[in-house]
Amino acid sequence: MRLSIPRRRKRNGWPLVIASAAFWLALWTWVMQDSFVWETCYKYAFADRARWMMPLLMALLEAAIALGMWWLALRLPGNAAVTFCLLGGLDSFPGHLRAICGRRLFEACPLLRQVSVASALIFGFFEFAFYWSIILIIAALLKRLGQVVKPV
Repeated sequence: MRLSIPRRRKRNGWPLVIASAAFWLALWTWVMQDSFVWETCYKYAFADRARWMMPLLMALLEAAIALGMWWLALRLPGNAAVTFCLLGGLDSFPGHLRAICGRRLFEACPLLRQVSVASALIFGFFEFAFYWSIILIIAALLKRLGQVVKPV
C-alpha cells in the first residue's frame, strides 16, 4: 500500500530548505562571531579557521537535512510537523556527541565541567526541536508570502 500525501504538503519542501539555510547561517554566524560565546565554549570545540567556514557549511548541511527530515516526516504516521520537530531533536545528537566525546569538550571547557553527558544530550534534543519548530514557522510564512506575491 502506497502512502497518499496531499500535493500541497509535498511542495512545502523548498521553503523549508530556504528557511533552514537562513536560520542556521544566522545562528552559526552569531555563535562563531560573538566573542563571549566563542571564548566561553566554542573555541574548545573548533579550530580558529572554523569561525569563518562553519556558518556556510552548517547552513548547507542543515538545509539538506531539512529536506530529508521533511520527506521522512511526511511518510511516518502522525502529524508531519510534530514528527519533523522530533526528528530535528535527533539532529542534535551527532554534533553534540562529536563535541563531547571526540573533542572532549567537557574536560576542556571550564563552563561545562559539571555537566553530565545525559543532561547535555537531553537539553540538546529539546533545543534543536525548538530550533526546527522555528524553521517550520519561517517556512510556512515563506510559503504564504509566495502565495500572496504571485509572478506576473
